[in-house]
Amino acid sequence: MKKITFLALLLVTTVGIAQNDKLIIGKWAFSDLYDKSSVDEQGQQMAAMLFKELTINFRPDNTMSLAMRKKPETGTYAFSKENPNEITATSERGNAMTLTIIKLTADELILTLDKAGSMILKKVSATPDDAPVATPKVAATHKQITGKWMVTGSTDKKLSEAAAEIMKDSFVEFTSDGKYHSKALMVEQHGTWAFGAGNMTINVDTEDGKAVWNIYAISDTELIMQNDTSSKRMTFVKKG
Repeated sequence: MKKITFLALLLVTTVGIAQNDKLIIGKWAFSDLYDKSSVDEQGQQMAAMLFKELTINFRPDNTMSLAMRKKPETGTYAFSKENPNEITATSERGNAMTLTIIKLTADELILTLDKAGSMILKKVSATPDDAPVATPKVAATHKQITGKWMVTGSTDKKLSEAAAEIMKDSFVEFTSDGKYHSKALMVEQHGTWAFGAGNMTINVDTEDGKAVWNIYAISDTELIMQNDTSSKRMTFVKKG
């Protein structure tokens, strides 16, 4: 009897994953918040403004992209073998989040995005958008990266005059003997650094933990990097 019960459970789980795996393919757009009972009217308006341009593409090859007023964040997704309504989404930088399906039909998806809450999405196309072309990382030499780099903005926009004033002293510094120092607003970090594989990433170890800088462009005076904890690529100029 136990064997029959186990096999039945396994079959139901497998069927559930297969069904969800097919239904979820396509392009989904934010429609509304799902549970408004714990959010006041002002909070609902703010959330609607924040998510109104949210779109999620799920592709048959288990790649996905999520966009919200910016260039899509790309990555991969996988259904849990134990729970057909749970998805692990992993960004191209290695950051993972859990997506929980509350309801999924051919044209509606109610989804909980980790701590962002639950929302209703409508399928706007059965065919997902093509994956955005990934910007390749580049290799840097020890001599190139060594020095103090001042923040000038991000690749999607320049700093406003007010933001530039606030961020004017923000920097990252890589010394020739492997020391790391950074400052953003009033927060400073100290630690060590070392190149990752192919000299295309920089592994940083500070008192606040470990992080990785991905290098996307570098010259003797300019640098574009993205921290694995950030959604934006930052631009820098070398001081001195």
